[in-house]
Parts: sequence; C-alpha cells; structure tokens
Amino acid sequence: LYGSPTFAGSRAGAAIAGAWAVINYLGIEGYMKKAEIIMKTARKFIDGINSIKGLEVLGKPDASIFSFHSTKFDTYMIGQEMAKKEWSLDNLQLPPGLHLMVTPAHENVVEKFLEDLKEVVNDLKNNPREPEGMAAMYGAMASLPDPSMVVPFVENFLDSLTQPE
Repeated sequence: LYGSPTFAGSRAGAAIAGAWAVINYLGIEGYMKKAEIIMKTARKFIDGINSIKGLEVLGKPDASIFSFHSTKFDTYMIGQEMAKKEWSLDNLQLPPGLHLMVTPAHENVVEKFLEDLKEVVNDLKNNPREPEGMAAMYGAMASLPDPSMVVPFVENFLDSLTQPE
C-alpha cells in the first residue's frame, strides 16, 4: 500500500528536472558509466543478502531496485535494527519486506551495509524480539481482520495532509 498526496507520487517536479539536467551533463558515456556502477553494486547487495542465512531477495531483480525479507526473523525488526545503525530501508508488505534503491553512492558502502546486516541477523538469532513503532503498524495493516478498512485508512491519511488547520 502506498498513498501519495501528489500526482507525481514521491517524485517532485524539481527532482525530475534535476535528473534531466544531470543526464544532460553526464552525456551518454557518463550515464553508461554510472549505470554500470549501479548494476555491479546492486549485484553485490543481492548476492550478499542472499548469502546471509535466513534472508532472501524477493524475485529475480534485473535492475537496481529490489526487496528482501527474512524467512526466519521478523523482517520489520531487521529494518528497525538497521535504522539504529543509520541505514534507511523502506518497509513493504504482503509479504513483509525491506526495499532498496541502489545509486552510485552505494558503491562505497555496500560492504559496511552487509556487515551491519549480518550483525543484526546474528543479534536477532540470539535475542529475538518484536518491532516497535511504524514497522509494527505495517504488520498490523497487513493483518487487519477486514481488508476493506485499508483503503479508507489510506484515504483518511491523505485527506489529513491537505486539510487546513
């Protein structure tokens, strides 16, 4: 589930204009160089995550956007613990998952990310616990007894963003 108060979703017009300017600045050769870095880095993330016992990349991603989940631990708890290590992972649901979008900036942090992820998984293996806060809400949304309540909930949330105070 994803509710956005704008027509462009999470992409504002300034970000789109900025992307256009960067592509024009880099040119085809520069763009292809960045794309190669992104794809190699994404592959390192995917292979590294799949090598951690209890974690699994969902599907067979062909690009630099992918998600993973845990087959043994609470996926949202992994995200919450990674946030304590200053990694920002987006929560997904049905199935519960964590989402990454790889950019050239990730090339220099992929090893640290995987180290931290292994540490979190090992900690949860030895000290299982339940998530708190927003991650738990996603789990609750996915398990509502009446799924027809979800759409009105999202609509009410979006309405609250655009109402004058």
